[in-house]
Amino acid sequence: MEASGKFYLCEQLVLLTPDRKSQIAIEYCYTWKDRYPDGHVFWVHASTFDRFEQAYRDIAKVMSIPGTEDPQNDTLIIVRDWLNKPENRLWLLVLDNADDLDLFFELSPSPTKPNHPLISDFLPRNGNGSMIITTRDTRIGH
Repeated sequence: MEASGKFYLCEQLVLLTPDRKSQIAIEYCYTWKDRYPDGHVFWVHASTFDRFEQAYRDIAKVMSIPGTEDPQNDTLIIVRDWLNKPENRLWLLVLDNADDLDLFFELSPSPTKPNHPLISDFLPRNGNGSMIITTRDTRIGH
């Protein structure tokens, strides 16, 4: 993926065994943290939008991101924008169990189907972080 002329790493683990892809991601997180001790590792469950949203709330709380304590503000946008800021050190974001393509992309818009927020709208797009996506659907990481 590209944003503002910079590239960031986005790797996807596509394996048949769900437990194994998460285990490989966990092992990589330890390796990454050893290499970048000042960096942050964020584990985000992406199996449902509610779990994704809760993980972003947890990131906001742990990182004390200003503005997220106000219920009038959209925590998803604030966390995404915080991750996009170059002054926020290195980070690794793991999207685990990102198997539902419909949570990421509007596949077939229809007037009878209500619009729903998409996880892809809240993913960071900059050069100071990396992302791993564990999925059973190869289309999600593209």
